[in-house]
Amino acid sequence: MEDFNSQYANHSKLEQLKQFILEHGTYIELKKGEQFTIQGKVNHRGAYIEHGLLRYTRVDEKGNIHIVGYT
Repeated sequence: MEDFNSQYANHSKLEQLKQFILEHGTYIELKKGEQFTIQGKVNHRGAYIEHGLLRYTRVDEKGNIHIVGYT
C-alpha cells in the first residue's frame, strides 16, 4: 500500500482534485459501520478520505454480505 500511496497520492492531478473537494465539498465524518452509499441507489457524491478507510461490500440475492474491496 505504501508503494501505491507514494506513486499516486501525490500526483499533481490528484492533488488538484483533492484541493477542489476540500474547497467546495462538505466535510462529513463517518463512524465505524456508517454507510457512505447504499447498493442499488444512485450516488452523486465523491469523497476524499483523510484518515481511515472505506470497506466496499455488496449484498447477494440471499442477503449475504461480501467484502469486495477497501479504500
